[in-house]
Order: sequence, then C-alpha cells, then structure tokens
Amino acid sequence: MDPGGVSASGDLDGLLEALDEADAALRALYRQLADDPDLAGENEPKLKELHGKRLDLAQRVGLAALARRRVSQVVQSEGVPSDVEVSSKAADGSSAVSGTIAESEPVSEKTPTPSAPASDAQLAQWKSTARSNGLGSGLRTAPSPATAWPLVLHELMETVGPPRDFETTVATIEEIDALDEASTGERQELWRRLPRHVQQLWLSMLVARTRVLKEAPSWTETKDRLKEINGRYPPWAKAHTPGHVNGMQLKHEPMQGSWAQDARHYWDALADLLGEELVAVPHEAAKRKPKRAVSDEEDTPDMEPAWPLLPLVRGRKAVILGGDPREPNRERLERAFQFASLEWPSIEGPRKVEAAVERIRRGTYGVVLVLQPFVAHQQATPIIEAAKDAGVPWAIVEGYGIASVRLGLERFLGGSHGDADDARRAP
Repeated sequence: MDPGGVSASGDLDGLLEALDEADAALRALYRQLADDPDLAGENEPKLKELHGKRLDLAQRVGLAALARRRVSQVVQSEGVPSDVEVSSKAADGSSAVSGTIAESEPVSEKTPTPSAPASDAQLAQWKSTARSNGLGSGLRTAPSPATAWPLVLHELMETVGPPRDFETTVATIEEIDALDEASTGERQELWRRLPRHVQQLWLSMLVARTRVLKEAPSWTETKDRLKEINGRYPPWAKAHTPGHVNGMQLKHEPMQGSWAQDARHYWDALADLLGEELVAVPHEAAKRKPKRAVSDEEDTPDMEPAWPLLPLVRGRKAVILGGDPREPNRERLERAFQFASLEWPSIEGPRKVEAAVERIRRGTYGVVLVLQPFVAHQQATPIIEAAKDAGVPWAIVEGYGIASVRLGLERFLGGSHGDADDARRAP
C-alpha cells in the first residue's frame, strides 16, 4: 500500500495501515544496518525519508482520530444510537471518518465548545520553535536498541556539536550546555552501544573540551556546572573501561599542543569514522570552513620515487591495526606505499589482538602499523613487543591518511628510536 496515496484526512484504518507499513520498513532497515553498519552512509537518505513519512502519517492519524472523537461526542450528546451511520469532516473539510448512521436521521450540526484561541505569545513561541527545529521535532525518536552504532554516534555528535571558539560569552554558555546534554544519564546509555575504540575517542573529546572550559575565565555558576559535568566521566570510564583517556587526571598534558587542539583532533577522528563532515554550529559555520580530517586524503599523491623510506616498505606485506577497517582507504595506502599487500583486520572482540600478535611473531608481515587514536594501550603494547621480537619494522601513526602514515613511518623508521620511548608513545 502506498502511504502517499492516502489523503491527509482519509479513512483512519487506511492511515493506520500505511503507518504500520512505514514503521515496519524503518525497523527492517535498522535491523539490516545492525548486521552491516558499513551500509549506514548510503542508507542515510532512505532513513530520513522513512522517518519523515512515518512522522507525517502519525500526524495524519492523529487528525483522523480527533475527527472521529468529535463525531462520537456529537452522537452521544444528541442521543443517536452508536450503530447508525455517521460522516465527519476533518479540519480541511474533507471526509475523515465514516460510521453507520441512517440518512433519514441527520446528525445535528452542534459541535463541542472549541478551546480558547492561542495567545500572541504562544503563537510567537510556536513559530520560533518551528523555524529552529522543524515541524514535528518533538515526535522524533531516540535511536532504538537495534540502531547501528554509526547512527548512534551521529546522534551523539549532533547533540554536542563541534568544538566551539570561545570568543563570546554566548559561545561559552552554549558549549557548557552542549557538554551537559551530551553527558546525561540517558546519553551515557548510548555511549555503551559504541565500539570500545569509539568510546575512547568520544570520551577523550568530551574530556578535552571540558578541560578547555576549566582553563578559561569563568564565574562561580559556570565552575559549579563544569565540576558536575567533569564528575560524570570517571565513574563511567571505570565501569566500562574504554581505554586510556588523556585529560582525565589533572597531571595529564594535552597531546596536540593544547586542549582545544586535542578536542578538534578527536572530533575530526570521530567524524572520519562516519565518513562525513558534520554540520558546524551556526555561529561557527560563518567563521570558518570545517576542518577536513587528515585520515581522508583521496587526492594525496603516491610516494615520490626519491622518498628515502620507500625501499624499506616497497614490496613488503604490511598490516595496519586499529579503527574501523575501510576497503577504499586500505587500497589507497597499499598503492601509495607500494606494499606487496596490506591487511587491515579488525581487533575488536575476544582474542583478535592475540591472533594478530601471533601472526606478527611468526613473521607473517614485513611492516606493522598501529593506529594510535583507535588502539588502547593494553592492545598496542603486545603488538609492538611482537614486532620488536620478530625484528619487523613498525610505526605508530595518527590516522589512516597517506600523509599521516608517511609521517608515522618517518618518525619511527627514519632514525634510531629507543624501546622505552616507543613504549611510552603507545596510546
């Protein structure tokens, strides 16, 4: 049945049937994405279409049900038997409901007393809300338990928005409100549904943004709110162990030069996992173009023949560990560095790290790359130790773009590096 073929105030049963079909289609798509999260990007337009269709039908069902209720009230007030035929008009004048009232017994035109008209202030508030959030925004549903994790992450990132520049007091307040909203108990339930390496990035981003605010000049009320927000992170991290989160302790120092740069770094890493640029908050969008994550460099050229480390990696079988394996990025790296092959196995799940370590120790690979933002310290340590024991060149890289991998290789293979220092560089 085509939902679009049912008029806005048509038969209630027909509307309910169309609504049920739209809801079933939406849930089926979510189940499909739960089985294969990589399809989230290409199915996002379809998800939006189904959500919009379901919302529209839900509103039309409400109008039809309201019309039926009013007819029922008229019938009861006039003493008309309930088994006679009734016809009603919806708000737009079209037929909304049909029952069984005899034509020889017309229904009285008496209608229930209408409610008081909305005040000018109420109308102004409604218009403002509709302009900001769109019609029906209050009916949007939170991700269901079957929602794929990329869609959950997208929901969370839309809630907090990208890191703000604190050039105005308003921006500071907006940032505090966003961090507060993103870390409520309800939102923390969504954190649990992210893969472990994504939890680590997400919490690191929130902590870095909170540290930025803590170092900024503020008043007492702001400090109290920040203390409350900051107090939510350690209990959650202790309960769910997402891995090392820099900034959780006062003695920690920023890794990218400042907490603001750390926050932007983690935001870009999260956005890259979704394979999209998230929309900046309005007051920032006019100031700057969103930064493109270094992990997404389709146009970066291959290594030039004179690159000093090319002979060391060319023709070798390599492996990259960490993050969410993506075939286009894997192929691009394999081609750029002229690897004989490049494997990118997932290390999420029981014994997957141990399996990778065993292959490294057996000499399966000639180059080992560890994606620092996506690998926990306890995962990185045995991987690096296995590469050292096997005498295999290895490097810690900041992202899976060509430039990031090149910098990592130059940093770790371009000269001598002590074992103790390398171990401490691991996340």
